[in-house]
This record gives sequence, structure tokens and C-alpha cells, in this order.
Amino acid sequence: MSGESLGATDRVAIVGASLAGLRTAQALRSRGFTGPLTLIGDEPYLPYDRPPLSKQFLAGEWARSRIELISEQPAQLDAEWLLGEPAIGLDTATNTVTRAGGQQITYEALVIATGSRPRTLQHLTTGQSDRIHLLRTVDDSIRLAAHLQGSVVIIGAGFIGSEVSSTALGLGLQVTVVEPQAGPMQRVLGGRVSQWLADRMRASGIELLLDTGVESITATGPENALRLTLSDGSKLKADCLLVSVGAIPNTEWLTDSGLVVGDGVVCDEKLFAAERVVAVGDVARALRPDLGRTVRLEHWTSAVAQAAVAADNLIHGRAHARPFTDQPYVWSDQFGLRIEVIGLPAVSDTPEVIWGSFDGSRFALAYRQDGRITGILGVNAVKPLLNIRRRLNQQPTLDDDLILAAAS
Repeated sequence: MSGESLGATDRVAIVGASLAGLRTAQALRSRGFTGPLTLIGDEPYLPYDRPPLSKQFLAGEWARSRIELISEQPAQLDAEWLLGEPAIGLDTATNTVTRAGGQQITYEALVIATGSRPRTLQHLTTGQSDRIHLLRTVDDSIRLAAHLQGSVVIIGAGFIGSEVSSTALGLGLQVTVVEPQAGPMQRVLGGRVSQWLADRMRASGIELLLDTGVESITATGPENALRLTLSDGSKLKADCLLVSVGAIPNTEWLTDSGLVVGDGVVCDEKLFAAERVVAVGDVARALRPDLGRTVRLEHWTSAVAQAAVAADNLIHGRAHARPFTDQPYVWSDQFGLRIEVIGLPAVSDTPEVIWGSFDGSRFALAYRQDGRITGILGVNAVKPLLNIRRRLNQQPTLDDDLILAAAS
């Protein structure tokens, strides 16, 4: 373990067999690593794509086969797949991962890709009901789809909650969204854009309750009827309830591992959490020197980009590693809108229009903090956002020249 680069007989263990773990494994193989490779996953399934779980797959428009992430046969990756049982412990002194059943896997290099899980409101819930849902896995989506009927209530108007509300509305259902903030996705989009989106949701037919929290959820009676008491004292009845109030990184299994954990696995700018230990995806909290802080990204594209950098850095060794500098990018399809975000927009009520018209449904905005562009938002602005992302492949910094040239 004292060596720098990976040797031909070194075993790489990847804990987390979803997008980030799979892409890291594929990147290692494509870069010439031929040593033993083990992927450990808590779900019994080979990796699949999660974004459609709140949209096309949930609506029944896509079959299960369409969300599979492995197009080739798993054997072509030449990896050992240990699925259906989570890792419960890590000993970095002996380089050992322990699974729930007691099996221990030793490694020479480790990739932590255990992702995140939805927050619950269990502390507010009395009784039990199979119609109270979270959404993270394919099984979650299947269960939610089976209960999407009648009056649907969604707690949380973030990306997932808003997408599911759009899907349910498209299925002809009555949808109520309860959001404690002043607008949907306000922390990401800022007040002005959040209010614009709220107006769009309401015009589409969503009952949107803003600045409203949930005091209690009660499942009672022979049919487990769901009743919610809200912070303003009002009551709601739901035939189906989705709780979508953020995510928690899966780091409990790292207790006593010796790694630094704080809302994710704390990494340096090269994604190393320790010597020959990297973290990728939702669970990684990596240093961003340009921001002067660590950042944890729950984005599909960030997981893919981090996987490539992590694979390179393990192969070449920490001394020759490169930092992860990609600008975050996330997209959401809802209510006939393609919403795209590049960077980390400062929450501002007065972002600058750089393309289109804010009064319409096609525009791009630049967000600034201390005079510096920190993020770009596009609504149905596919071409200018694509141009900006292409230019960022050659120049990872958002600046006025790049933005103006790409948006023109």
C-alpha cells in the first residue's frame, strides 16, 4: 500500500455498484488496468439509471430494460460482482471491507461509491402505511407507481418532488405539493426564478402550498388512510404520499474506519480520502480550492466525471494525480420545461438574462457572487447551454467571455 501507482496484481474494491461505481470500474478497464476488480452493492441488481425513476419509468413509458446501464455483458468487465448485501464496515489498517453477512474483502485500492438515501419523516409519522413512499431505487419507483392514484401529496418541491408531481399530473391525478420554502428549488434557483417556476406549476394544475411545513402524518383505519397536519393548522388527506425532502450520504458503514466523514466522505481536490482510497458520486465531499470549501454533488454527470478522474488518479498514483475541476451540471424535465444548471449558482433574486426572455419559457441566466459568475441556469435553452458545456471542456472556469460567446 505504500506504492503510488496501481500494480498489475493489485485488487481494487469498489463499494457501491450503481452509476459512480460502475463508471469507475469501466474507466479503470478502459485505461488499461488488468488487476482484480470487485464491486459490492446493497441492491440485488446490476447497475441501472436513476433519473427515469421519477419520470419515464414511473409513468410506465419505459420498460425496465431501457434503464439498464450495462449494455455489454457483465463478464466483459472482468469483475467480481457481490450484490444484494451492503458493506457494513471498513478497516483501513488491514485494508478490509466487511459485508453484512460477515464476508471480508481485502484490497490494495478502494473506491467508495455508496451514494445517498432519501431523508424520512418517520419522526412525524404515526401508524404505518404502504402508501407512504420514498424514491431512490427501482423498487421504490415500482411501488410508487402502483399507488399513484386518487389524491397524491408530495412533501418537498426539489428536483425529485417536482418531477414526480409533473409525472403524476400527466397521469391525470390530483396533485398537492407541500414545500416549506418560499418556492420550489429556491436554494438552487434563487427567489425570482423559484417564483416563476411556482407560477408555472400552479398554471399546470398543481396545488402548491409554499412556506408550509408538515407537523404530523397519521395512517389510521382499516385502509390506512393518510392524513397530514400542516404548519398552518390545515389538514390534507392523501391516497398516496411521497416524501422528498433531501438525501443523506451513506457513510454509517465508515464509522471507526479512520476516514474523515462529515455529510459525506471528505476528500482532497483529487478525490483521495486516504492513500489509495478515493470517493466518487453522491457520497464524496471534495475540496474545491476555487471556492475555498468542500462540496458534495448529487448529480448524475458529476458522478460520471468524478469516476474518470478517480480511475486516472488511482492508476497513476496520488503524487501524479489531477484535481477534479469540472463544473457541476444537473438537468430536470418537468411541466414541459427542460431546466439545466451549470456551476453553483449563488442564490440571487436578480440573475442576469444572457439569452432569451425571462417573460417567456426560453431563457438563460447568469448568477454572480462578488462580481464573479458562479452558475448558469437554462430553461428550454438547450443549444446555448450545450455550447457553454462544450467550451467548459477546454476551459473549466465560468467567465464573461465564455458565457457571452456561447450564448450568442
